[in-house]
Amino acid sequence: MTAASGGDRQDRASRLCARARRWARALGAVLLALALVSAPVARVRAQADYTEYQVKAAFLFNFARFVEWPAPATEPPADAPVLICVLGDDPFGQDLERAVKDKQVRGRNVAVKRSAQISELLACPLIFIGASEERRLDSILGELKGKSVLTVGEFENFAKRGGMIGFKIESRRVRFDINTQAADGVGLKLSSQLLKVGDVVTPTPAAPEDSK
Repeated sequence: MTAASGGDRQDRASRLCARARRWARALGAVLLALALVSAPVARVRAQADYTEYQVKAAFLFNFARFVEWPAPATEPPADAPVLICVLGDDPFGQDLERAVKDKQVRGRNVAVKRSAQISELLACPLIFIGASEERRLDSILGELKGKSVLTVGEFENFAKRGGMIGFKIESRRVRFDINTQAADGVGLKLSSQLLKVGDVVTPTPAAPEDSK
């Protein structure tokens, strides 16, 4: 009886450990993002120090994981990767490839695509808009109007100008603004974890042109 009870306890303990490992894997990216937000850019400590763009690359992967896109009209091929795209100047180097290496989003591999032309990235679910495109932002967002594309940038007031997630540096920490109106408008659902980490902002209406 004692031996059987001991065996039952071991079985229960094994099941609990397995369940804990599953939860750890599911929440790992969120915990990483929270850790990155709470530490200075130059001294982000998880198991090593991270640079600003390693932190931002990790966030981009987390955004892909914790944003829900509307179901596509046509299901993509089973082996089609989830694309994280960069428009214009690329500040990441190889950091973005390293951030997504051997990782998956909703059972699909993740790949990085770069282009200087928005027309070449219209099939991307997530586009990081480089600083070189700041003056063209209105035109770029116009090209993407009505498309379920998560737009991410890092120049000033990106989210207030109509982008969805705008990186910023506060007290030497990487943080981000979230324009929920823009995301909701094209059917993107941001997880509660992202909304807790980011700062929700209200878009600023474009200033009217001077009448002549």
